[in-house]
Amino acid sequence: MLPAKARARARRLRRRLALILLLSPGLLCVGLDFANRGRHILRFDRLHALGYAATSLIVAALWGALLGAASARRGRGRQWAAGVLAVLFAFSIGVQQAFFLRWSVYASFYTSRSSDSLPLTIAGSLPLGRTGTLAWVGVAGVLAVFLVRLGRVAVRPSPRNRRALGILAAGLVVTVFAIPVSYEVSLESSAPAALYFHSLTRHVDARRQPPSEGDPRLVRVQVRSPLEVPRLTATPAVRRNVLFLLQESQRADSACLAGEEPCLRAARESHAALPHRMSFSQMRAAASSTAVAISNLWSGVDPTGSFAELHSAPLLWEYAAAAGYDTAYWTSQNLMFGNARLYVQDLPVRHFVTGSNLAPESDTLTGATDDSVVDHAIRHFGDLREPFFAVVHFSNVHRQRRVDPEKAPFQPYADVSGRHEEGRNHYKNAVYLSDAAMARLIRHVLSTEAGQRTVIVFTSDHGESLSEHDNEIEHSSTVFDEEIHVPAWVSAPQGVLTAAEEASLKGRRDEYLVQYDFAPTVLDLLGIWDAPEIRGFRERMIGAPMTRPERVDRAVPLTNVSWVWEYRLPNWGMLRGNEKVMALSADERYRCFDLDEDPEELDDLGESGCPELAAEARAKFRILPREMPAHMRSRPDIWGFGR
Repeated sequence: MLPAKARARARRLRRRLALILLLSPGLLCVGLDFANRGRHILRFDRLHALGYAATSLIVAALWGALLGAASARRGRGRQWAAGVLAVLFAFSIGVQQAFFLRWSVYASFYTSRSSDSLPLTIAGSLPLGRTGTLAWVGVAGVLAVFLVRLGRVAVRPSPRNRRALGILAAGLVVTVFAIPVSYEVSLESSAPAALYFHSLTRHVDARRQPPSEGDPRLVRVQVRSPLEVPRLTATPAVRRNVLFLLQESQRADSACLAGEEPCLRAARESHAALPHRMSFSQMRAAASSTAVAISNLWSGVDPTGSFAELHSAPLLWEYAAAAGYDTAYWTSQNLMFGNARLYVQDLPVRHFVTGSNLAPESDTLTGATDDSVVDHAIRHFGDLREPFFAVVHFSNVHRQRRVDPEKAPFQPYADVSGRHEEGRNHYKNAVYLSDAAMARLIRHVLSTEAGQRTVIVFTSDHGESLSEHDNEIEHSSTVFDEEIHVPAWVSAPQGVLTAAEEASLKGRRDEYLVQYDFAPTVLDLLGIWDAPEIRGFRERMIGAPMTRPERVDRAVPLTNVSWVWEYRLPNWGMLRGNEKVMALSADERYRCFDLDEDPEELDDLGESGCPELAAEARAKFRILPREMPAHMRSRPDIWGFGR
């Protein structure tokens, strides 16, 4: 038997070891967070640093209390405590680590508030296999079980302490789900576990609240379930790569047409880099909101289709990958906004970066700098294996807009309404800065050997209002031309297009076009359009390749209400050539415009001015936009947790 002093020393040592063990989960969480974003944490101001410290202490106390209660030598309570510790620790640590490694920020209420599914929110809406989410959850769960096993050897609380720890643990479980946190993705000055628990509470609370009359439950991007594209054999007319450059919020009147010299407009730098590109002067986006517009650009399908149709449609990368192309998606867009990440997170791409990866602190609307995504694309362009299909997607023209005072040729300028010259110049300076970054990428591509075999395709997702029609906001609120008339062009080195393709593209210069034609055009450039295996997918597309002489003469829908995205004040339209009908949420009838005679859309001809197109619009949308349509009232119930 040990002497009394030795027993006392052994008890003190065991208590110290027990204390270290109880503190270890909290210390591990803080250490892992510092390893992920230590520089960001050290830049917190005093207030946010205190918030981070407070939430970290609360989370550490939760783990310590649960571990202590689970370390009891007997009693059913210890099993409950062990189970709660294992589940909460596994998911809050595992999901957050997987989310951070994918997006360079943590899952929070901001990243989940548009989610329709509680189970998906619990998993961070991540693709479980490819991102290693299940593996991280499993590792964290095993670690929790291991700590409990150690605790039952080293901690062994007395019955009195066991009861106290159980009460404390129960109180802290409630606390971590209830405490406020800083969840804006550009800051996130709270412990990752606190962000995770708060997101679940807010998600459940938001789903329980009935929608108010003035604030309908808006559709936001959800997880896609694309149909599998069978293995394809690409047969392009010429061996080539395709680089798709996609701008944000750029109006058609900010760009010059091929041969327009001197080019003094905002997008002058890309024009200087490719002065002989093939331009399309009458290109329209199918929507004035990004999510709806890119679903059309990248899938080619009708945006008025069902939830299942829109979310099962393959995107251009899926076709390209099936045909053996190397694929890339590089964007400065911060895809944490409105679930936007869900639209691209499952893409079969080998090269992938987003705004939050480039700059975790970036604004969710403006994104990381367009220069940063160009730097990344230039650095990794040589990593692409030919043939390749790559998309570079810019973001800085989006409000709040990024402007550099040292590179602002349009004076005077100020961040004010577009009603004023200063506001219009502010917009032009944002376009100029982003376009200069894009031009730098174009010049690099042209300087490479692969670039001599690369077709460059360009457009903007939508335009931007500068208060021409007293639009509610700069885009999304209408389908007036200022919000959907966009620049577009195609450029290719000599010999990369056939004579017939080049003639067809040049012949479209002044033809009225809609971006539904972009997906078929890209598929044709990739040598996939004629593949019999995609006949069924092709039938769902409503455009045609601009690289071919065939024309599609039919009315096509314009809409900012879709199962991919929904603007709070619905608005729709139809376009056939220069004839356009549209209606806003308060309209009693469709408006009609002749875009040839009235390009500023000031003279509403009424439904009698284009009766056939107005009738098609009524058949397409069933009712006027002033009423919420029936097919948007009934929301899909995803996994039993829908709205």
